[in-house]
Amino acid sequence: MHKPDKNFLHMRANEDRSHLITEDWGALFRNLFLTTLVAITTWCFTTVLLWANHHAHTWLFHPFKDGFSNPTHHHFNFNAMWMILGVLILGGIIRDILLRFSGWPDVKGDGVRSALKEFYQAYQEQLRGTPNPNELRYQKPTFMAAIRRIILTFLTVGTGGSGGVEGPAIPVGESIASGWSKLFKIASPDDLRLLQMSGISAAFVTLLNAPYMAAIFASEVIFSDRFIYRPLFYSLVAAIIAYFLNNHFLHVAPLFTFRPHAQFYPPSEYLYATFTAILISAPAALGLRLLFKKLRIIVKIVPMPLQATVGAILTGAVAFIVWSIWDIPPEHILGVGEKTLSAVYEGTLDIHLQQWWPLLIIVLAKALATGFTLMAGGSAGLLIPSMFMGGISGAIVYYALLAIGVQLPLVTPEVFIVSGVASALVAVIEVPIAAIAFVLEGFGASLAPPAIAACVLCHMVVKRLRLYS
Repeated sequence: MHKPDKNFLHMRANEDRSHLITEDWGALFRNLFLTTLVAITTWCFTTVLLWANHHAHTWLFHPFKDGFSNPTHHHFNFNAMWMILGVLILGGIIRDILLRFSGWPDVKGDGVRSALKEFYQAYQEQLRGTPNPNELRYQKPTFMAAIRRIILTFLTVGTGGSGGVEGPAIPVGESIASGWSKLFKIASPDDLRLLQMSGISAAFVTLLNAPYMAAIFASEVIFSDRFIYRPLFYSLVAAIIAYFLNNHFLHVAPLFTFRPHAQFYPPSEYLYATFTAILISAPAALGLRLLFKKLRIIVKIVPMPLQATVGAILTGAVAFIVWSIWDIPPEHILGVGEKTLSAVYEGTLDIHLQQWWPLLIIVLAKALATGFTLMAGGSAGLLIPSMFMGGISGAIVYYALLAIGVQLPLVTPEVFIVSGVASALVAVIEVPIAAIAFVLEGFGASLAPPAIAACVLCHMVVKRLRLYS
């Protein structure tokens, strides 16, 4: 199953006439009600997944919180490392068993392609003149598909696998939207699509707590470089609802702490930001995708019923080797990785790891662990790992320049990290506007100018080299 190519996306976006629809008051209130219902339900489902992963990771990685290279706890940590390996392998075995049953193979992988296929199916049915274009989607699992996806994602990431949960959240939001549309007998493909986009937007807000970025992301992922206002505005409504629920019921803290930057940017900061983005962070994130292609070939050698188990063993082996040789805690290699990125950005990472070479080891190990997790039938996403690669690569450049004696009196590490995060989103996911929106919402407007320059140039260079898939 492949993501529709760009010509297909552009053609469908140009054919979309939903912006020409003038809703009467009844249709307007109905769609707003359903958008609210989709947003609340998606928020509930995604929150359960986040809660389960958070508590599982707290339990798994807590023994390594006692400090860097603490010899008094090494024997205890050695036993804890074996426990992590056991949980990883157990998760792989359970996934292998579940994937033998009907419906479960459909929810492995990141899920983005399958969700896009469901979204564009209505277009194809309309072109064929099908009387009920939505019926084909309604014949497939909706709420049950979302539940299966959440379970498989927890068995992948919650048990220690390396990857993000934002990829699986896309089909979760799409499935929930399709489920409510089916229950309310929504016959219009345009209405179905705006609800599907709303579900995707609500899922992303629950994860990243960035409503504007979430709505823009949903639009860019679905329509590539086109924006259709009608579904976009409903996506914004869903995003605000999920954001409200995050803040008022869960009191969700920002993913990153705002670090104000002087409004004056010397030319050197723009230069370093664009250099890091184009020559370091974007290639690192793109290298992640190339690595996955090679690992997919290797994993195919393993019989299908054992791939998830073997992938879990290899993922755990990477974390074990890195910990036993360099004493780098497994939480920096396994799991989602956003806490490591946040610690590097805020300067709270263990002082022994705030050097270019330990961060380089972390990046390489994280790439391998994520590849083994995803290529072996895990349900996880690439957005956070891409941000991880880009941001940590930016930090590597900063610390490497300091190590060779380059004076950076007016340049802060945040500029390298933020530009790296944004450029990685552009290079791998191809969402330049969403990347800029994420910088504004996630890091603050004061760090935006160099990141915007990095995103624009990165998009131009990568597109010119035809590196987008």
